[in-house]
Amino acid sequence: MNSPIARIVFDCTNPERVTDFWASVTGYEKRMFANGEGYLKPAQEGIPAMMFMPVNSPKIVKNRVHVEINTQDLEADVAQLTELGANLVAQHREEGVTWAVMADPEGNEFCVVKFD
Repeated sequence: MNSPIARIVFDCTNPERVTDFWASVTGYEKRMFANGEGYLKPAQEGIPAMMFMPVNSPKIVKNRVHVEINTQDLEADVAQLTELGANLVAQHREEGVTWAVMADPEGNEFCVVKFD
């Protein structure tokens, strides 16, 4: 099997809020569907889209899968993400890599990564 990833899907209690957040982060084109689902389409072919599905229950435990965002300026991007509604969870440095663990407005963890 040789199948590319089509979409990364998030469960959320407020898909519009989380779709708006990730649209601001990625610059992807936003679309909201009548059933409450959010969709972000990347400008480039071959990059997975993002979907935001409505659910009734909030996130309770740590993500088992997460998104990583590359950066050249970790401090500036962490500050901008915080202004957009993310929360800083932790910062780490290990073997030439520095990263910040962040949580989106519904608590979904993601990392902002800078390679030295």
